[in-house]
Amino acid sequence: MKAWDGIYYMIGTGRVKDDFKMYSSSYLQNFKEDGHIYQDNTIDTWNIVNFRAPEV
Repeated sequence: MKAWDGIYYMIGTGRVKDDFKMYSSSYLQNFKEDGHIYQDNTIDTWNIVNFRAPEV
């Protein structure tokens, strides 16, 4: 998805075990990893399995 800042963001949800990672790119090429945006299996976890991108 292209955000207000002109950067494209992608959130990986396939084969997720314990977290979601976010990636960004200016031109939909050479995405860089921006880090974790959700970590499960913690005391504040709202979901444990069956993650879907719309939930992010």
